Amino acid sequence: MTAIEVNGISKLYLIGQNRSNSLRDSIIGIVRQRAAATREHWVLKDVSFQLELSSRI
Repeated sequence: MTAIEVNGISKLYLIGQNRSNSLRDSIIGIVRQRAAATREHWVLKDVSFQLELSSRI
């Protein structure tokens, strides 16, 4: 008997490249809605598993 079933779970972090040194630059960037260059870091991608009722983790 299955106690827990997880299908297709994913977790992605977007890591920004905007390295503003001042509050002023940060605010101007937000106001202008300037998209900061980002890179993706997948921690989990399409992971599936089942744990049976008598399983131990």
